[in-house]
Amino acid sequence: IDVTSDAATGGSCRHACPQTGGTLASCEDGACQSTCRDPFTRCDGNCVDTHSDPLHCGDCGTACAAGEVCSQGQCAETCADGLANCASACIDTATDAEHCGACDLRCPSPTRGTPACVDSQCNFECGAGLQKCDGACVDVQANPNNCGGCGEACNAPANGQATCQGGHCGAICDPGYAECDGACVPTTTDPSHCGS
Repeated sequence: IDVTSDAATGGSCRHACPQTGGTLASCEDGACQSTCRDPFTRCDGNCVDTHSDPLHCGDCGTACAAGEVCSQGQCAETCADGLANCASACIDTATDAEHCGACDLRCPSPTRGTPACVDSQCNFECGAGLQKCDGACVDVQANPNNCGGCGEACNAPANGQATCQGGHCGAICDPGYAECDGACVPTTTDPSHCGS
């Protein structure tokens, strides 16, 4: 994995770039970057939906009065038909990943994917080159647990680790071992493969 460009690693093997319902995370030159996904707009450093946010209704900084809701980018007394009042924000709970099916039912963010709400049910979208496998977005060209396709796990040899390159299984032997006839053998002690 190139940790300088992979959002799941965010510049190191243990650091994932943060991603919320309105944010698309990316990794550029080893540093996390974020952009607002449609229909979100950056207001005060956060990605907000100006169609429903009562603090940024219709535009950044346009707040609705006390007791009003933000419905389709306009301050109003009640939400338009088909929208639910979730903390003064008028939300389509059939499509909103932060309020999927009901207010405050947030869809989980999968690794390397974006949460989505489809017909009031949580789902997720995977980025380019990734495939949905068991609730995660996976690169089936490089993932040894899903090599070439979902559930196609590579077998790790004794004294080695499974690898996946280009959708094909392989192996790397542990230090002190060498690959011989598909097995990882200790060439310093194995009489069948002595020194080779």
